Amino acid sequence: MNDIENDIVINLSKQLSEFLSQYSFSLNEQEITQYAFKYVYRNNDLYILLKGSFHPYDYPAYINIIAGKGKYISVEQDKNSAPLWMIIRYITESHNAEEYDFNSIYKNDFFEIIKSDMTNYLQAFLKGNFTIIEKAKEWYMNEVNLKQQHVMNYRIRKIKENEQSLLEDFLYEAIFIPEGVTPPDRSIIEHPDLQLYVRNFGAYDHDHALLAEVNGTVVGAVWVRIMNDYGHVDDQTPSLSISLYTEYRNRGIGTAMMQEMLRYLKEKGYTHTSLSVQKANYAARWYQQMGFTVVKENSEDYVMIKQL
Repeated sequence: MNDIENDIVINLSKQLSEFLSQYSFSLNEQEITQYAFKYVYRNNDLYILLKGSFHPYDYPAYINIIAGKGKYISVEQDKNSAPLWMIIRYITESHNAEEYDFNSIYKNDFFEIIKSDMTNYLQAFLKGNFTIIEKAKEWYMNEVNLKQQHVMNYRIRKIKENEQSLLEDFLYEAIFIPEGVTPPDRSIIEHPDLQLYVRNFGAYDHDHALLAEVNGTVVGAVWVRIMNDYGHVDDQTPSLSISLYTEYRNRGIGTAMMQEMLRYLKEKGYTHTSLSVQKANYAARWYQQMGFTVVKENSEDYVMIKQL
């Protein structure tokens, strides 16, 4: 952040701290980095988390307020927390609420908007009632599940031995093509750097793959392998790849595949998984939402890791 943004964020945190003090919440943790900030206000086991990021992989830049109890993990995986926008959607039965636009911090009435939203929709939580978080999260997950079921029926299963060659198709689908750029010829997957991901797959102990199937047709794959690829972290951490045919994206299938693979890896005893994603790829934000964090930044890509 530049000096002006830094001063505005600090002032925002002070205003929020003053507002929350009337509910016995006090600043417990704070962190400001080059691209992001985080403030945690606690009242015993309950917390309010103010966080924001304008890192390229978080485009568009955002500010979020999350309410929860215990230790914050991530909005997607922690049943004990819910962002303010989700609570507003639940209470108002509207889908208009979103994260706050980071650029809104320049507006004089920005904090008044936040204070109004918290007063109107978080009052019970601020007074110690956690029920609204549980109800909002349950409502949201039901909405997501209903949407997925309505759009398409699918199942996630382990890959069969005679299906290993399918990974080459999904390796090609996984190649990020920037808007306006002509896709490369399929022969590009024969490049040694890409063959690392699929050659002789299944021949090694740390090769694991799951497939997504719709009406008997395989439409996506997620697979891991310990290898010295772009996302390599160490020799105990498998690198993850995930891909869906274009027409099956944005239907919840990718999220289901990722969640199932993370669960599977944890059951197998792995403690982490990693991946590499280009900075311009919109999927970088999705990976972060799935709980991955950036551990290394190169000129064109991020290396991200997920604790299992």
